[in-house]
Amino acid sequence: MEDEDKLYWLRLIMGIICGLLAVVIFPESWENQGIHVGYIRLLWMLGTWLLLPFPVALVCVKIKWIGMKTKTQDDDRAKKVTGPLKPVKLALRKAGGGKFILKTGVGAFFFVFMLSSTIFFTLLYPYL
Repeated sequence: MEDEDKLYWLRLIMGIICGLLAVVIFPESWENQGIHVGYIRLLWMLGTWLLLPFPVALVCVKIKWIGMKTKTQDDDRAKKVTGPLKPVKLALRKAGGGKFILKTGVGAFFFVFMLSSTIFFTLLYPYL
């Protein structure tokens, strides 16, 4: 499987998990206390949508599930990167860069997040 396909499937799985966590972590019973759960869930979705793919991609590069397979390309890119964050920058470059990580599966994440959170909320609402 190509790296783009792997990242796409990772985004789908993250969407399902984050949708479930949004319902469980921020229960609807908070509405009775005056807390607007909808806004909190919106911020949760945006945070996991835009920020969570980077640590997940870095972990996948670290375990060598995604990234470049040849050392010649890695050596050429290593010469251009300097500074204290060199390992992080190299891992992002191996994964295709930040733009590649963000653009892969953006719509799929949103759709699966909304679908899974709606289904989980419908099934769990009487028990929360």
